Amino acid sequence: MGWMTEAPVRALLDGVLPPAEGGYAALVFVVSREEGDGLLHRRHLSEWPSIHDLTGRHIAVITPDPERSVPISRGVAVRGVALFAGDHHTFVEPGERRRYAPGRFASTLPMTVDRHSRAVSSVATELQEYFGIAEDFLPCAVIVCTRERQAVAVRLDRQVTVYGLLKTVKSWLDPELARFAHASAQLEACADELGPAAAELAEANRRARSWFKATREHREWLEQREQVAGELETLATDVTAETAALCRQLAAALRLDQACDDHDIKIAETLFETLHGRTGQLSARNRRSLLRRLRRAVISEAPQVPAQPDDDLSSLTERASRTKSAYDDQLSRWTELRNLDVHDAMRSAVGKLGLEEAPTALLEWRRLRWPITAFAPRPQSGPSIRMGRG
Repeated sequence: MGWMTEAPVRALLDGVLPPAEGGYAALVFVVSREEGDGLLHRRHLSEWPSIHDLTGRHIAVITPDPERSVPISRGVAVRGVALFAGDHHTFVEPGERRRYAPGRFASTLPMTVDRHSRAVSSVATELQEYFGIAEDFLPCAVIVCTRERQAVAVRLDRQVTVYGLLKTVKSWLDPELARFAHASAQLEACADELGPAAAELAEANRRARSWFKATREHREWLEQREQVAGELETLATDVTAETAALCRQLAAALRLDQACDDHDIKIAETLFETLHGRTGQLSARNRRSLLRRLRRAVISEAPQVPAQPDDDLSSLTERASRTKSAYDDQLSRWTELRNLDVHDAMRSAVGKLGLEEAPTALLEWRRLRWPITAFAPRPQSGPSIRMGRG
């Protein structure tokens, strides 16, 4: 359940999220004043922990915060104009509309029941105007069903309480809640399979990419050495016999799939000195280019190529795809079951509690644009007295 700070009612309802989008199946507001039956007025606040345990993360009972501010907490937030409960309990601070303070999800009230009682009275008129509730219908509870976009107002008395009403609603929803709990367990099981399958595939792909990269780098290394070797053989046809022999010996060494040894390096150093001066028909520019690339080819080490991975990427991809498909199917079912039919449960609850429609409880004009229906306990008829004939 949660309390609001300075967020007006419209801020909680105009952009409220339905359960399928991470919100609540219903929001509950108590419209009441301290004057009159104080016990009845404070009862839902006194029973707050029990109601919280009853409603869980499906129904939010909203009450004002007498302190007008609360510490940031994980769970529920008013983001701009939307009250929501994140699946991962992520708290999001209000956006640009900073005048709407955050809400909080909690099993206990931040202040005393008496202080909250006065805070509830302070917003009674605003709630009345928003929902179009007549004064003589107070105290009442307004249940806003977010999926069906409808509201139900119920007159409260010593027998019909917020806890009793929600308990009856939960009893009606129990089969749906059981299916949802089962779907949640199955979704969690699918997630447990999806994570390792995706991780194993990702690691196998990483190994494959690493091997392909090393193979490509090794191939490029061989190609660069082959190009220099070819240029040395071409140069050998246009230089002295001694220089030509050095070119051919070094060209042969560069064509081997291994780094140059000390003997090859000594040959290269002799050839380096030769290339510093005029050599054959090479222009100065080409000679400097060949010298630079020859130095790099001689001193470079052969890139290490690891053993080719033996991962069966096809099977791993199929497994990851299969588990992802199963997860998506279960997520779809979980999302569908999360859409609790609170409005139908409310209609059943009011019937079970012996309530009847009370159209006179609703005013002709209200800010709420969703349909709203009011229910009240049946009037108690007084005892009848039969006069005997004497």
